Amino acid sequence: MELLKLINLDELLAQVAVFLILFFALRFFFWRRILALIDARREKISSQLKSIEDTQERINQLKADYESRLRDIDLEASLRMQRAIDDGLRKVEEIKNAANKEAAEVIQKARQEISYELIQAKVRLKKEIVDLTVKVVEELIQERLTEEEDRKLVMSFLDKIEDLK
Repeated sequence: MELLKLINLDELLAQVAVFLILFFALRFFFWRRILALIDARREKISSQLKSIEDTQERINQLKADYESRLRDIDLEASLRMQRAIDDGLRKVEEIKNAANKEAAEVIQKARQEISYELIQAKVRLKKEIVDLTVKVVEELIQERLTEEEDRKLVMSFLDKIEDLK
């Protein structure tokens, strides 16, 4: 109760009246401006949030495009690498085929040369046999026919031997 004794009713009524006058004055003169400032601030914050969301959405889209391009690049790189490997294998096969062909040609040429040399050797051997035979026959007979006749005789003998083979 002592608290009530300390309160002065006139002062209290004066303070309430001043508060109400000040409240209505502020409301009449400044309330719309304050609300307009608050609304403008709310709109600015809302537009900034919208801008942030749009930017975030754009960043996500760019990130998805970037990842897609990276996958495409990786795929292209692996395809190019596979093509290079295939080309290398094909070239190796071509080189092997060319080497085999060249080796076959060298072998065939060597066979031809050997065959030719064998024929040449047979001819030389035949000639040497004829010469030796003529010498042996001369010594055996102790008389000499003409060399030309001796050769013909031995050649015909060797031809007959070859025909028998």
